[in-house]
Amino acid sequence: MTLPTLNADLIHCRDEAEWLSERRKRIQASEVSAVLGQSDWGSPLSVYMDKTAPPLLNSTSERFTIGHELEQPIRNMYLRKFGGKLHNLPPYTIVASREHKFLGCTPDGLCEDASRSGVGLLEIKTASEFSRRDWQESIPLAYQI
Repeated sequence: MTLPTLNADLIHCRDEAEWLSERRKRIQASEVSAVLGQSDWGSPLSVYMDKTAPPLLNSTSERFTIGHELEQPIRNMYLRKFGGKLHNLPPYTIVASREHKFLGCTPDGLCEDASRSGVGLLEIKTASEFSRRDWQESIPLAYQI
């Protein structure tokens, strides 16, 4: 698989344990709103605690599994609506900033559009009925970042 060139480094991890360890070395996209104090999901302190204590993520949770299973249908919808190309990253891949070593993300793919230059990071987010109220006026800040 040939991926488009990024102005970032790709860190390929062998398995979930290594991926979790690497994620703890940098602030991930979904943690930025918590660091800025703008998230209901956490606070600057909760991000610090996550980075300095053993990870609590349980990827076998039902919510994680459902979200992961919904990614491919959402990719298909994206392609029908916007066209272009989508590239899947290998499992357990982290995209790390070259300029700001403390920043990284684990996007759900890379997207290209013939009408624009460069490569975009594709993030697929799913929400549950319990967070419906947060979406009524606009996309929540944690999802925008």
